[in-house]
Amino acid sequence: MLAAIGSGGGSIWSTALMLSHLGHPQWSAAIMRAIQTVVASPATRTPDLGGTASTQHAGDAIISLLAEMPGPVAAAPGLEEVEPA
Repeated sequence: MLAAIGSGGGSIWSTALMLSHLGHPQWSAAIMRAIQTVVASPATRTPDLGGTASTQHAGDAIISLLAEMPGPVAAAPGLEEVEPA
């Protein structure tokens, strides 16, 4: 069994890159800001990046930040259904 110690930020970052490529730079920028904010804090950084958070916790922190942002990201269909662990 694998431990959940890796950063899921790369997967989320690839989503930001795809959105930028598809012509949604505002969504891409919002995701990148959320990733940068999460990685800046050791409490939400995964062990591979020198933090203590699990992959789930780091991913939840990114989603929570996106849900708090004003504009089209916060109004995305289905985002209100995401419940942090």
